[in-house]
Amino acid sequence: MDEKEAQESLEVIRKMIEETKKAVVYSGEIYIVWGVITLLAILGTYVLVFCQLYQYISINWIGLMTLGCAYSIYHGVTQKRKSKLTSFSAKATGYTWFGCGITLMILAFVAPLAGVYSGQMVPAVVAVVIGCGYFITAELYQWKLLTWTSLLWWAGGIGMMFLKTEITLLVFAFLIILGYLIPGFILRANYKKQNKE
Repeated sequence: MDEKEAQESLEVIRKMIEETKKAVVYSGEIYIVWGVITLLAILGTYVLVFCQLYQYISINWIGLMTLGCAYSIYHGVTQKRKSKLTSFSAKATGYTWFGCGITLMILAFVAPLAGVYSGQMVPAVVAVVIGCGYFITAELYQWKLLTWTSLLWWAGGIGMMFLKTEITLLVFAFLIILGYLIPGFILRANYKKQNKE
């Protein structure tokens, strides 16, 4: 391979990465949807605690997380149909978040039922797993915003391990706003900006 062929190959790779970034920027929408759903679950928890309807807290979370999963599946299928070419980075991101989602369901619902840890630890464990998903996504696309977001999730997860339940949910809500909604809105704005050009 001569230098010209090498340059052409690098240009093809660079274009693939840029195209994949554009496609994934659209999925900033999924961060927004998950952020809203999770904030609704947190709000529902506070309302149920205030009304002393503790037995419905799990139903609140399972119902809303099921809604989020259904949306994610729908979103993934529609994105796949729209996309003419699926890059390695797009597939890796999809598999990363699918794996994180399954892990979150096990750690958030099964582990507390099995007595591995109390429900008080769920937000902390969830934050650590979300941090991992963001970190892998950030590295696949070289997005500094998501790298910082992953660090925020990890720090929040560690912090919540030392807090009481009532405060933990407030910290978790704060993380959702900073770690899901704001990046989602920034990515969505970038997508709109790129499509205007």
